[in-house]
Amino acid sequence: MERIMLEILAEEAQKGNKPSNFFKPTSFHRVTTTISERFDVVCESDHVENQLKTFECTWQLITTIRGSNGFGWDDKLKMIVAAKKPYEEALEAHPKWEYLNKKLEMYDEMSLTAWIPTLEFDFTTSADR
Repeated sequence: MERIMLEILAEEAQKGNKPSNFFKPTSFHRVTTTISERFDVVCESDHVENQLKTFECTWQLITTIRGSNGFGWDDKLKMIVAAKKPYEEALEAHPKWEYLNKKLEMYDEMSLTAWIPTLEFDFTTSADR
């Protein structure tokens, strides 16, 4: 179910149905309808919203790990990589960093779904340009 939810939400984000931090209601409706029909369960918007929060927390952890000193990213394998020493030190300090050296199958979908747009500013003055 999670995989289908991520796939649908990623498609919705690509269509422009996540213009800010939130998906449009039509996106949630598409997910609830698809999940309900495909799995013969009752899936409501609250379920989708809760799962989306889980995706966002996971995404936040992944980006934190990727940004940590000694860690890299293998785009072909879709995984965070690290040498043995930084890996062992990170696991000792952060036992919940379960995404180290593991393929992130739905990384692209998660990046579209959990990514929160931020404003970017150009702080250069006209004299600097």
